[in-house]
Amino acid sequence: MQLENPANAAAIVRQAWEIATTGRPGPVWIDVPMDIQSASVPERAPEADDDLQFDSFNTPNTSMEDDAATGAALASAAASVLSDLMAARRPVIFAGGGVRAADAMKEYLELAERLDCPFVTGWNAHDILPNDHKN
Repeated sequence: MQLENPANAAAIVRQAWEIATTGRPGPVWIDVPMDIQSASVPERAPEADDDLQFDSFNTPNTSMEDDAATGAALASAAASVLSDLMAARRPVIFAGGGVRAADAMKEYLELAERLDCPFVTGWNAHDILPNDHKN
């Protein structure tokens, strides 16, 4: 997102916060052009921005969220992944920051132990499983 008018700074920050903390939480980049960086921002009460509307304010963060599987479709997709994992000659489970974002560390550890499958983690998830874990 880009701040194009200094008067909209508070609203843009609010929108960025909403995007960063909902759906698939994560960082949000606000581009502030050089001419805007040195501009004065008018002082006003926060409620003055309440009437601003943004089309994308409450939309999913990614197109994947638009098509997220639920119910029977989710169960079917999970069964397919598990089947592929069990059929693999050298299976491995990769965990990234999404495990933490979903607060699913316990479930991930249970899965790794139940499948007795090696696992690896991304740079942002090294602490979701103990370093001395057998897998």
